[in-house]
Amino acid sequence: MGGGYEGLGSVHIVGCGLVGSNLAVKLCFQKICKKLYLYDDDMVSEDNKEYFPFIHCKENNYKTLFIKNLINNLKLVNSLRIFTQQKKINKKIKIYKKNDIVIDCRDCKKVDIRPTIRCSMDGSLLMIDCREATNYKNTITNYVLQRELKYINLGIAMIFRYLMDEEYKKKELVYYDLQNLSTSNIQLL
Repeated sequence: MGGGYEGLGSVHIVGCGLVGSNLAVKLCFQKICKKLYLYDDDMVSEDNKEYFPFIHCKENNYKTLFIKNLINNLKLVNSLRIFTQQKKINKKIKIYKKNDIVIDCRDCKKVDIRPTIRCSMDGSLLMIDCREATNYKNTITNYVLQRELKYINLGIAMIFRYLMDEEYKKKELVYYDLQNLSTSNIQLL
C-alpha cells in the first residue's frame, strides 16, 4: 500500500454497469470505505444479466438499487452506508474530504464530471485515467471486444490495487492489456 494509507472516506461510483457494480462489491468485501454513493439512471437489461452481479436480477430494476440490496443482503459490512441516485450525472460531484474519491465508470464520458479516476474496459483492455482534465469528445461509446469474466475480475482487481496503492495521485493515463498481465501479486475477489 501507498505510504500513510488511512483508507478511503466516501467513494462515489458513477456508472454501475459491469465495471462500476463489480468495483462496488469489491470495495465492500474489502471494507475500505465508510460511505458508498452509487449513481446510474439505467435499469438492468437482458444484456446485463449474463454477468455478476446482475445474474439473478429481474429486469426493470435500477442497477444502483439492485447493487445496494445485494450488498446489504450479503451482509458484507455493518457500518457501511450506501446511498443511491437514479439519475444521469452531468456535472462535477462535490467531495468534502481529501480521502474521498469519485470513480467514473460510465460507458460514455463525453461530459467531464471531473472525477478522481476514469475507468473503462473493453475485452481484455483496461484504461485508468487520473488526469485532471480530459477531452473525451472522441470517446468510444460502443464496446467492440467480447466480455470475459476473467478479464472483468482482473480489471476490477487492478482498479482496486490502483486505489490502495494511491496510484491515482500520479495524475496519469495508463492502459493495461489484461491478457498479457502477470497476476502473481494481484488479489482477485
